[in-house]
Amino acid sequence: MAARSSDGAGCGSGCATAFGVLIVVSLVLYLLEALWVFLLVAAVASFVAAFVIKKKGSEEPKKGPAPDPTYV
Repeated sequence: MAARSSDGAGCGSGCATAFGVLIVVSLVLYLLEALWVFLLVAAVASFVAAFVIKKKGSEEPKKGPAPDPTYV
């Protein structure tokens, strides 16, 4: 006969260990997913910031008055 646990549910310490491992793996996967989302948002934000900075830097500077054509 198989050994039964003292609580009568038929789930020994192996069952508790499996549930513990499942919970730990689920938490790790959740944190990794949150990390990837954060990295994705940060990457998009950095590309947008780089585009805006480049766009602002590419504006032509204001031109001064035209040189006097009589001066050589």
